[in-house]
Amino acid sequence: MRDQYRDTTTLLLKADAINTLDHSPLQPGDFAITANGVHALVYTGDNTWMQACPDHGIAQYETLPVQDSTWFTQPVHIMRWKMLEQ
Repeated sequence: MRDQYRDTTTLLLKADAINTLDHSPLQPGDFAITANGVHALVYTGDNTWMQACPDHGIAQYETLPVQDSTWFTQPVHIMRWKMLEQ
């Protein structure tokens, strides 16, 4: 998905970390893929991100910056599904 999988996603921007990201251009349904491609997080709006965590099920983080997850401090690609573009 980070590499615009089958032309179904669009790269919005690259960021140093979700914790320091300007969230104003994001909309619910946008997602972050870590630069190394091993983890994905979905933006649900209002500075809230959701991720799948095998050990804990679904974890939702509502307050940024998130201090207890390395996924919020790694470089990410912010993507949007083309079907959600306006």
